[in-house]
Amino acid sequence: VLDDIVPDPEVQIGGPAWPAVRALRVQPASHVGAMQRCLICFAMVCGAAAASAASEGTCDVASGECSAADRAAPAAEYFWPHGRGHPRYFGQSPHAFGDGACNLSAALKWSWHHPSGRYASMVLSKPMIDDKLNLYISGLDGVRKFSRDGEVLWYWPVNETLKQNKVYPPNNLAIMDGAVFSCLTSGEVFALSMESGEVLWRAMPGSKGINSDTGFVIARNGRVILDIDETDPNLNITNRVVALNSSNGDTLWEYKPDAGVWNFLPYFPGDGTVIFQDWSAGVHKINESSGERLWTVPPKNSTGWTDGGPALGPNGVFYTVTSTSPQSMSWASSGGGLHAHRVKDGQLLWEQTGFSEGIYTYPVVGRLGLDDDLTVVTGVGSLAMYPYPFQVYMVFPALIPFMLAAGVLVWLCWLRCARSSGSLLRKALRGAIFVAIGGGVLAVPFVMALVFIFGKARYPYAIYAFDAETGKPKWRVDLPTWNGWAAAGDHDGYADRQRHGYENRAVCLPCASSYPTLDANGVIYFGHLDGRIYSIKDRDGDGNISEGDICSFDTGGAAFTGGPSIAPGLLAASTCDSLFVFSDGSW
Repeated sequence: VLDDIVPDPEVQIGGPAWPAVRALRVQPASHVGAMQRCLICFAMVCGAAAASAASEGTCDVASGECSAADRAAPAAEYFWPHGRGHPRYFGQSPHAFGDGACNLSAALKWSWHHPSGRYASMVLSKPMIDDKLNLYISGLDGVRKFSRDGEVLWYWPVNETLKQNKVYPPNNLAIMDGAVFSCLTSGEVFALSMESGEVLWRAMPGSKGINSDTGFVIARNGRVILDIDETDPNLNITNRVVALNSSNGDTLWEYKPDAGVWNFLPYFPGDGTVIFQDWSAGVHKINESSGERLWTVPPKNSTGWTDGGPALGPNGVFYTVTSTSPQSMSWASSGGGLHAHRVKDGQLLWEQTGFSEGIYTYPVVGRLGLDDDLTVVTGVGSLAMYPYPFQVYMVFPALIPFMLAAGVLVWLCWLRCARSSGSLLRKALRGAIFVAIGGGVLAVPFVMALVFIFGKARYPYAIYAFDAETGKPKWRVDLPTWNGWAAAGDHDGYADRQRHGYENRAVCLPCASSYPTLDANGVIYFGHLDGRIYSIKDRDGDGNISEGDICSFDTGGAAFTGGPSIAPGLLAASTCDSLFVFSDGSW
């Protein structure tokens, strides 16, 4: 027979993920019937479980320690609401895709690219997934909603006026409370109905546009958070982070970091704050409600730049990445680092800085096996360059003065050797022709040879795993070296995109790899600049990654910042030109 149940304030069970559940103390009382006491007990446990399921991973404000919430996701929530999935899971999905075997080729359900041709547009957002397994993506030409079977349910187009003004939606989408949130390079932020695609509101929080990198719009707790303003790392032109009211687009607060942000991706430790890194791995922690700065960690390198980003672990640690090279040398970076900071105060706990190239991706933190300790995994390797013809086109104008000088030398040589006669005017005209033709004839092969000799067409890439608490190396695996001037698909696609009116965004120029997605089986999925989706898992449990532990699926196009999205029985991945959806056979 149960006695009265009262909460004991001295003892808490279940950890931070169960904040409402306390140890129960038995009190002798007889005025409550046994059945009533059973119902009270049942209601308390169910209510606590519901509170746990509805909460995100939480951090204790005093200690800075975090814990992931219950892995059993509520059925009514969206499976992948923004670029990094659900904040509750710190980047590791609660769902497994199949049994973790190398089955992507056999599991492909459908794929999509623009109806006018594969390179008629560019896919910029990774797919968001709602509670009905519908998918949402955006590209240069607009936003689309798909059913899980590949039917286009609605399409919100970028109108012709915006297209002519070189305006497009650059960032990864977010979905929340029946709305899709996105933005335009003009500086406009907007919300669409998830049901119909109709515009719910538009807002212009700034007059300086929105950068054309591929960051993340985040929708959470009635706020839409993103970065605004054009930025230039080479000129130290920085941008701002803003929060808008998700119901009408009104600006709630803004925050301007000392260094700019690139491919902006904020995280939420669960203590009412937002934490993110800037392009030089400086760390910023601000109040989520007001945007007030709580603390910052200065950039690691004032000249370094990365288009990668951070990861938040369930252990109260924030992991940032760096490259020691400036943006202009990101294709030939000479070093980088992975840095672990305590969420509570930003203190550096450990770092790995002995890499031969920079880090231009995002880490992921989680357990790679049921009994494994927390592991942080990141890729290391430089960005790919522009397609070879595009590089020649870019270099040529800078060499025009030298080519003109070469033409003059050719003309003077001809005058001396041929002992040309005639009037001064005729000599001047003849000289102009020699300068133009001689300089041009010399310029083309010279520039082509220059780019060929000093350009880069070989991109090694490695995946590293470290103990998330200590930074101790666990394993390393080298992917096949990508031999190409540009990322997969960029050489084939840039001319087509120019013909379709996208001269300002004809090439993808993706991260070295998308951020990794970790499923419930400990399988790591990510896209790489070689055009393949990789899956990595220590399948034989020997603590090392061997050839049989690495599987891949060739999409033919590189991936952007966003990695694969996972929902029950479904894995979806976007490349620069297509969307691929895989099924484990359960639907």
